[in-house]
Amino acid sequence: MLLHHHGIAKAIESLEPLPATAGRLASLLARSDWELREVEETIALDQALTPRILALANSALLSRGSEIATVRDAVMRLGAQSVVQVAMSVGVRKRLTKALPQYGLTDGQLWSHSVACALAAQLLSNKKRGKIPPEAFTAALMHDIGKLVLARFLDQERVAGLVEAQKAGTPLRLAELELLGIEHAEIGAAVVAHWKLPERLRLAVQYHHTPTETDELLASAVHVADIVGHRAEAATVGVLGFEADVEPDPIALERLGLVPAELDEVVEKVGKELADVLRRYA
Repeated sequence: MLLHHHGIAKAIESLEPLPATAGRLASLLARSDWELREVEETIALDQALTPRILALANSALLSRGSEIATVRDAVMRLGAQSVVQVAMSVGVRKRLTKALPQYGLTDGQLWSHSVACALAAQLLSNKKRGKIPPEAFTAALMHDIGKLVLARFLDQERVAGLVEAQKAGTPLRLAELELLGIEHAEIGAAVVAHWKLPERLRLAVQYHHTPTETDELLASAVHVADIVGHRAEAATVGVLGFEADVEPDPIALERLGLVPAELDEVVEKVGKELADVLRRYA
């Protein structure tokens, strides 16, 4: 490894902690025996999250008659997974809106891509109910979190190396490995572990570029969602930052029960819905 382990570890530890509520909710729903009461109690203790959950439950998008006034009713209207999505989105948004010029990303572009991928994961999950794990939204939202750490180690010379690699058509992760001895997915997995999030989220982040290296289906879902997100952004706002994978791994598609033609429909939906979803989590 070209980078010193201690330097990476210190950079990960220096990241602002994930809000406790988000971590608790993600861990809670990773259990098979969670109860609605536990979700309700976790949210009710968070004075910042509670009004957001109530506001979303009462939004025009979801409104179905009577006004929601309690956390319990909000959770029942939204669903527990949607509540986790809100908590996680609010929790990581501040970090992901920062510019990362080392990766060719201006203010808000990493956040926009993360939300595009999360939205793609949600749409794919809706399309293949029971096949794609419900945590796909959260895993996709966090898939590039490692870039926040690795960017600190990209000096001018290494950034130039990434630019040259992109021009030569070298995948970003391989360029990172050559220049730094480590790549952003591996760092992202270490961040997820540091935040004490469920193991399957860690595996999904670590293998989102190499989904066949793990049996965790969530990694295949995030891999495909990442590509859908990039395609949707390219179609609506142009290509952002350094290119990532452009074609999904056929084995990942097969695991998810998808064929390439189905992705075009999801790309179109992401393009249409992205602005609204970004506003929802602003």
